[in-house]
Amino acid sequence: MTIVCGTDFSPNAAAAGDAAAALAKALGTRLGLIHVLDNPPADLSEGAEAQISAAAHNRLRSEADRLRAQGAVVREEVLRGAADEELVRWAGQAGAQLIVVASTGRRAPARWLLGSVAERTVQVSPIPVLVVRRADPLVGWAQGKRRLRVMVAADLSRSAEAAIEWTAGLRAVGACDVVVASSLWPPGERRRLGIETGSAGLATDADVEAALRSELERKAARLGGGGEVRVRVEACLGQASFHVVDMAIEEGADLIVTGTHQRDRAGRVWYGSVSRGILHGAPMNVAIVPRTHRTVRPEIPALRSVLAATDFSEPGDRAVSLAYALLASGGTVHLVHVVEASEGPGPHEDRRSAAAEGERPTQGPDVTRRLHALVPPEAAGRGIETRIHLLEAREAGAAIAAAAERCGADVICVGTHGHSGLAAAWAGSVAQGLIARSGRPVLVVGPER
Repeated sequence: MTIVCGTDFSPNAAAAGDAAAALAKALGTRLGLIHVLDNPPADLSEGAEAQISAAAHNRLRSEADRLRAQGAVVREEVLRGAADEELVRWAGQAGAQLIVVASTGRRAPARWLLGSVAERTVQVSPIPVLVVRRADPLVGWAQGKRRLRVMVAADLSRSAEAAIEWTAGLRAVGACDVVVASSLWPPGERRRLGIETGSAGLATDADVEAALRSELERKAARLGGGGEVRVRVEACLGQASFHVVDMAIEEGADLIVTGTHQRDRAGRVWYGSVSRGILHGAPMNVAIVPRTHRTVRPEIPALRSVLAATDFSEPGDRAVSLAYALLASGGTVHLVHVVEASEGPGPHEDRRSAAAEGERPTQGPDVTRRLHALVPPEAAGRGIETRIHLLEAREAGAAIAAAAERCGADVICVGTHGHSGLAAAWAGSVAQGLIARSGRPVLVVGPER
C-alpha cells in the first residue's frame, strides 16, 4: 500500500508533504511523491524541454530527501499531463490508500479550491483525498504526541457510512476524539419518518432529532480505537455545508471527514454537493471519502431491530416468522399492519400511534390480537422484544418505509403473493414500492410452493 502526495514545490505543498510523510511512517507504508509537468507546447525546443525536466527532477529529489530525513520511505516520480488525472492514475496503479494534496492558500478559504488541482482530484478520485491546510495537528497525531480532533459530517447515506469507516481506520492508528455531526433539515426528516406533527417552518422537534440521533449513535458505536466519541445533531436553517463548517470551528476540529457520492463525472452532483461546500468553506484539513471506498474488512452485521409488515396473508405471516429468526442474539421485532385509509389525515395529525391514525375502534383490538398471535412463544426467552404498530395510510409501502425509519430497523421483512402479469402489479405493489422507497435492506418473502 502507498500514500500518494502531489507537490508543486510551494510552501503549502511542503507542509502537505510533511503530513503525508508522517502518516506513511505511522502506517508503515511507502510515500509516493509526485510532481506533474504540463505537456510541453509544440514549439518548445528539445533543449529547453530537457532543462525543464531536469530541473523538476532535481527539485523533486531534494524534496524527497527532505522527507526521507523524517523517516519516510519515499519513491519520487515526475509525470506529464493534467495534474489531477496523473495523480489519480498513478495512485490507482500503485494501489494507494490515500492521496494527499495541499490547498493553494492564496485567497480566502471559500475560494481556495475553486478550479484547483485539489478540487479536481477530489472530484474524480476513487480513493480518499486529504486536503491539507494545517499540517501540524496531523504530524503531531501521527507521531503519537496528541489526539486528533475529528468531525465526521454524517447523515444516513452510504457516503456517510464510508466516512465513518474511514475514520475508524484513523482511530486504529492513533487516538482521535470524534464528533459525528449532522446538520438536520427538519421538513426532510419529517417526510423520511412519516411525521407530520411538530412546530411549523424549519424548527425541529424532539421526535425528529431523537430519531436521527439514535441512528447516528448506532453508526458511531462501530468506531473502535482510542479517544472520545460524541454525536451532535442540530437543525439547519441554511446551506448544510456552512452549518457543518461552523460546528467544526466550534468543536475546534483539526479535520473534517465527509463522504461524496461521485455519481456524475460531468459534475452536476459535485457542484451542488455538501462535500464540495465543506471543501471550499472549511479552514481546517478536509478528507473526502468516496462512497464506494472501504477502509475496514467486511463484517457480519449484528441485527438488533427488524420490522415485519403483514397483511395476514400466508406470505406476510411467514415474513413475521423470518423476522424473529434473524434476531438470533436478541433484539426487537416491530410488527406492523397497515389499514387502508378511507380519508387522509389532517395536516397536523400524527400517523405514528394507533389512536391518532383514525383506527376503527372495533378493528384495533382485533388486529392487535391477531398480531400478538403471530409472536413465537419462545421469542421472549431468546431476548426478543415485540412491539406492535397499527398504521392507517393510503399507501402501505410509504407507511412501512417511514415506520422503519422511526424504528431504526436493520432489516424490513414483507411478504408478496408472487403473482405475474397484472396480478403482480397489484399484489406485489407494496413490496415493490417499499424497495423503491427505502434504503434499508428488504427481505421479500413469497408463498410456499
